[in-house]
Amino acid sequence: MNDDLKLAARVHYSFLPEHYEDDRLDVATHLIPKSVLGGDYCSVVPLGEQRFAACICDAVGHGVASALYAARINTFVLTNILQGHDPCELISALNEFLCCRLVESGMYASFFVVLLDTGSMKMQFAGAGHPAALHLSAEENRIHWLDSETTLLGFEHPLAVECSSQASPISSGDRILLYTDGLTETRDRRGVEFGHAGVARYVSASSQEDNRDFVNGLCSAVHDYSNGAIKDDILCLSIQVK
Repeated sequence: MNDDLKLAARVHYSFLPEHYEDDRLDVATHLIPKSVLGGDYCSVVPLGEQRFAACICDAVGHGVASALYAARINTFVLTNILQGHDPCELISALNEFLCCRLVESGMYASFFVVLLDTGSMKMQFAGAGHPAALHLSAEENRIHWLDSETTLLGFEHPLAVECSSQASPISSGDRILLYTDGLTETRDRRGVEFGHAGVARYVSASSQEDNRDFVNGLCSAVHDYSNGAIKDDILCLSIQVK
C-alpha cells in the first residue's frame, strides 16, 4: 500500500461524522472497511433547533473511484439538504445530478435519508435501492422496517420507479438504525447471512445499551459472526431519540 493511498483514506474517512449529541438526539457511527478505501458514506446534518437529517449511501465497488463517487454524493447532500422538507426531493435531485454529471463513470449507488422533527415527534424517510432501515419503537417495544421504495441512483433520470416518502411517529427512547448491505450480507462459515434476523436479534438484546456501545457492539458482532472474513464495507449509523 503506497503512502498516497493511505493519505487518501485518512482524508476520505475524516469526513465521516463523529459522535453527535444534543438534548434531543444521540447519533453514533461505526465503520469496518473491507479495504483501504470504499464507497460507504453517511452524513448527519442539524437543520435548526428541532429538525435533523441523516443520510447513508453505498457506491458500487471499492477503491478510489467508489470513494470519490460517495464523497461527491456527500457534498451534494450537504449543499442541498436545507432546501427541502421532503426526502424524495433530495433523492430525485441527487439522482438527476448523478445521471447528468457522472453517468459516464458507469457507477451507481444506493441511498437512504431520514428527516427527524423533535418538535412534532415525527420522522420522514425514503430510500433508493438501499437496505431497509430499522426503527425500534420504545413505546411498543417493537421493530419496524423502513423499506426503500425506489431504485438505485445514477442509472436513469427520471427514476424508473417514482420516489415515495413515508412518515412515522417517534418517541423518547426510540432508535433508528441505518446501515449498508455489508452488514446483512455478511456470512458465517456455513454461508448463512447475518441478515435482517441477525440485526433484529442484536437490536432486541441490546436495546438498553448506550448508543455508541450499541453501534460498536453491532459491528463487532457481525465481525465475529464472519470470523473476521468481512467481504464488504460495513457502515452503521444509529440515532437515539432522547
